[in-house]
Amino acid sequence: MIEKGGNVLRKTNLLVLVLLCFLILTTWAGSGEAAGIETPSGLTAVVISTTRIDLSWTDNSGSEDGFKIERTSGSSSKEYTVAQNVTSFSDTGLAPNTTYNYRVRAYAGANNSGYSNTAGATTPGPPAAPSNLGAVVANIFPG
Repeated sequence: MIEKGGNVLRKTNLLVLVLLCFLILTTWAGSGEAAGIETPSGLTAVVISTTRIDLSWTDNSGSEDGFKIERTSGSSSKEYTVAQNVTSFSDTGLAPNTTYNYRVRAYAGANNSGYSNTAGATTPGPPAAPSNLGAVVANIFPG
């Protein structure tokens, strides 16, 4: 716009600044990581049995609603959730002799932290069947 005296008003610069701020904020908000939600760390996976793996991690955030635990095995994946301040999880009903990979992230509402490190573990196969078995006949009732 031009004023009566011929001076050019700089409203366009303000509009550009407002649009730039809007783009920066919407890009940041859409990144999936919320301010104040810290990424969990130190994820470990420990095999307990042929069908169970226990996980533990460090909660680095004080403002999460809970944690999302992602499990992958081959081409399949599954997600579990636990409440805030929970730092362990037992994954049960697993298949023997199978490798599972896990990662964890904190969430608050629709916002998520980054993922933790990945921890993997392989459940053992069932024990081998006994071999070289023999039988001994004994008479425990003499007479």
